Amino acid sequence: MTTKPKAEKAPETDEPIKIEVDGIELTVDPNTLDDMDYMETLAEVDSGNASAFPAALRGLVGDDGYTAIREHMVATHGRFPVTEGVQMFHRVIEEVKAKNS
Repeated sequence: MTTKPKAEKAPETDEPIKIEVDGIELTVDPNTLDDMDYMETLAEVDSGNASAFPAALRGLVGDDGYTAIREHMVATHGRFPVTEGVQMFHRVIEEVKAKNS
């Protein structure tokens, strides 16, 4: 007997989700996580292609959100550390899930 993979919950709304992470106000399109092209980007990250990570973060929070995160990281650390970017990505995902549940 085979089991079906468990899918993420479909977005409840098409309205942008407004969140705040580390004092940065971000807007996330809830349909991003239900987009096959975006899933391909995440698959690249998951397969170990670290160079795809900025595209994954930018795809999630948009150009303005990515710029705000980058500016915050540079102001805080003097650069945009990869480890901080990865942690931010996970915090954004958690906030989106919390707002979408």
